[in-house]
Parts: sequence; C-alpha cells; structure tokens
Amino acid sequence: MNTLQIRQTELNRMNGVKMTIVEMSRAMPSQKQIELAKETLKVLAEAVRELERIPGGYLYAQVMDKLDFEVYQVLEGSLISSGLIEKKHDLLIWKGE
Repeated sequence: MNTLQIRQTELNRMNGVKMTIVEMSRAMPSQKQIELAKETLKVLAEAVRELERIPGGYLYAQVMDKLDFEVYQVLEGSLISSGLIEKKHDLLIWKGE
C-alpha cells in the first residue's frame, strides 16, 4: 500500500461525509466539522511530507470524493501560508520540519 492509499484510508474515517465549501463557510462550524478539517489538513500535510513533492492535481484526485475542490484549495492554501509546503506551478513541495 503506498502513502496516498494509506492517507486515503485515514480519510475514509469521514464515513461518507464530503466536506463542501458551504459547510466550511458557516459562521459557527460544528465541533465535528472543525475536527474533520484539522484531520484532513494533517492527512494532506503528511502525504506531502512523506512523498516530499507531489503534483497538487494528483493529490486532489486522491481526495476528491471527500472534498469539494474549493475546500481542497482552502486547505492547500492553509498549508502554504503556514510554511509547511511550497507550491511551484502545480507541484507541492514539503518545506516543514
């Protein structure tokens, strides 16, 4: 099983819930939504860390059944702004510790 398959298994714990931008933009997200977003960020970061670099489109293709594209972009942007990853064109590159 490769890294992305392992991470996909972790995302499968979402039990068929697909995160949408509407859910992410609610004024008061539920505790479950907050935990789900944190776990998803962790899974995405760990996938990039373990692979060191991966095309963003390929990473999204692995999680598209769990995340709307807009949500993926928000989460990817959070990882970039935190300094954990860098994006060159579509290539995500691990920069964290």
